Amino acid sequence: MSALFSDAPFPRIDGAVLVYDAVDERYSVIVKWRPGVGERVGEDTVDLTWAINHYPLFKPFLRDPQLFLKFTLEEDGSLITWTDDIDMAATTLEWFAMMEDMQNDKS
Repeated sequence: MSALFSDAPFPRIDGAVLVYDAVDERYSVIVKWRPGVGERVGEDTVDLTWAINHYPLFKPFLRDPQLFLKFTLEEDGSLITWTDDIDMAATTLEWFAMMEDMQNDKS
């Protein structure tokens, strides 16, 4: 059964480091998952470059990449927020991490 449809509790983030690579213009989040909650364990590096380049919500990061680096963890680790208008749920980060795993398994 897919993790997206399991009975596991929603993931929580214990810590995160956001990285902007100016040379390659890549946006990444190093996520430390809370133990015992959700499907993911340990850490994942999640590449958000595609999402930032394709979703209008994230366009401010293209104009000012330093804005991407200024975030807070909210709601007991269930959400990363950058501004009042820009956020991303832990479930979304978990989904991106699973998609990257699937891509890497195909390689």
